[in-house]
Amino acid sequence: MEVVPAAFRAIHESLTTLSPIQSERNKLLVGWDSRDDGDFHLDGFLCVDEHSTIEWIAAQNLIHERILRDSRTVKYSELRPSAVRTQQALAPTLESAGNLKGVLVVVATDKAYLREDGIILRKSISNEDWIKLTHTWTENQLDRALRISILHSIICSRVSSQGTNIDTLLDEDEIVQKEGQGKDLAKIMDFFIQQVSPHKLGTCRVTRDKHEPHGKDFTTIADLAVGATFEYLKEVKSQAWPIKIDWATRPQKSKFIADWWKVDGQPLQKILLLANREESGSYTAQQLKLSPSA
Repeated sequence: MEVVPAAFRAIHESLTTLSPIQSERNKLLVGWDSRDDGDFHLDGFLCVDEHSTIEWIAAQNLIHERILRDSRTVKYSELRPSAVRTQQALAPTLESAGNLKGVLVVVATDKAYLREDGIILRKSISNEDWIKLTHTWTENQLDRALRISILHSIICSRVSSQGTNIDTLLDEDEIVQKEGQGKDLAKIMDFFIQQVSPHKLGTCRVTRDKHEPHGKDFTTIADLAVGATFEYLKEVKSQAWPIKIDWATRPQKSKFIADWWKVDGQPLQKILLLANREESGSYTAQQLKLSPSA
């Protein structure tokens, strides 16, 4: 069986514009967050040169000290009118993120897009034992873990090079709900990235963001991008291409993030990818622009 199913191959081919991130220490830091409500699975992956996080960490310390005044993060869901400090922290959070050296990729997959391949993939794991899981998973949990792992492997294979070490931070509470499932998830992710990557990687470590200093701040960048993308995609199902969004009807926070997204010339590259399945059954994936002018 193909390690990467047909649905994911379309996504892989659409990311040919990605190139290896030049890393001073040959180490990448990857952060993930997601959103599953609505018509799409939304997965955000922030992949950066670990060395470029030194100045970013200093910026986060100032944001926490001078604006937030505590350990909270600027989550998209927390950007409410009453949360004044969180709203004040949004601009400097995005500004410091833009100076990270790497790429922010948001993949939106139509929920019907992966259904068939997801079932095939899940059955293969159960029947062939080519990944030996040691804990009990629900079908929804396993489907999500497989989707994330394959997308992670596709993106990381594009932005890494020979011998690159990869540390991945996950906001995984909704996936890993039982003791020990985290080890299974790390095993799944390691399997796919080693299979998909055309070059031999170094160590690949997976951990929860809450266990790392500034881990929650890091995955929050993916969370903000995913939140704004959710607002952008609300009208996709009812529109023909090219999509035109009336941002005046969207929350101000999503427009603010979209304005940041379209800024060129930053070290952080930003990519929004929409994966659909045509009526003919063929899979497509195309890059979109997340901006008020889109």
